[in-house]
Amino acid sequence: MEVTNQTLPSFNQSVSKGIIQPFFQQGEGKGPGNVRLYLKQDIEAYAAHLKTKKLHTAKKTGN
Repeated sequence: MEVTNQTLPSFNQSVSKGIIQPFFQQGEGKGPGNVRLYLKQDIEAYAAHLKTKKLHTAKKTGN
């Protein structure tokens, strides 16, 4: 969340949609027993994509 500058619900939605995929996952469902690990390079690439998308949207709307 910190790298992508997303809220928890937004980050979780990216995961549930399969946009961000953990390279390791232990446990099922929600809660403290569920562990997901992500590759830093994958998260940084997604963050760059989000930044580009936000800039493109801002230019389109004139902000």
